[in-house]
Amino acid sequence: MYAPDRPGFGLTDAFDYRNADLRTHASDFVVSVLDALGLESVTLIGGSMGGFFCLAAALDHPSRVRNLVLVGMAVGVSASASLPLRILVGHFPFLEAPTKTAALIRDFLDRERS
Repeated sequence: MYAPDRPGFGLTDAFDYRNADLRTHASDFVVSVLDALGLESVTLIGGSMGGFFCLAAALDHPSRVRNLVLVGMAVGVSASASLPLRILVGHFPFLEAPTKTAALIRDFLDRERS
């Protein structure tokens, strides 16, 4: 198991998030970690902002994510989402969301961003 620090936190170098496209950055960061470790397909686990990073990577690179486990609500998923979607994206701890549900989650996040 690997538990990388998010750029700008923990023991990482400073990172300026003010002008960053957070979703792209999150996805690119997770995939770069997988590439650096030589991992082709993994189970990602994250909560809060880590959950958002995992969710972004799963949506943008579904072939790299075997399973997605979101602990609690990922950042960006509001309580106004429908109950089935909140359950799907981790309203309950340790719920696994299969990558085949990526389209549903992607549609929801795209609506939230606009």
